[in-house]
Amino acid sequence: VEREWRGPRVGGSYDLGGALFMSASRRWDLASYTTLASRDVAVLGAGVRLLPTRIARATLRLDVSMPVGATSGLSHRPIVSFTLTPWLEHERHRDGRPNP
Repeated sequence: VEREWRGPRVGGSYDLGGALFMSASRRWDLASYTTLASRDVAVLGAGVRLLPTRIARATLRLDVSMPVGATSGLSHRPIVSFTLTPWLEHERHRDGRPNP
């Protein structure tokens, strides 16, 4: 679950944004034949985004998350991630020629 919002304009073609998010996962350990053990984790986090206001621009994200509940054996350290997502249709070519 994620809640994102846009903030003030940064430069001519980007908005500053932020987000709060949470996630949970349960994975069954099928390699254990005697018992069906599961690995559970729940994460809360916050992030800062640089969001494009024009097409053909990339989105930049910096997220920090912290596991708030996990089974034993899983790490409880904070996780920092940086993501660059390019525009998917930027400079698309078809039959060797640029798309008009």
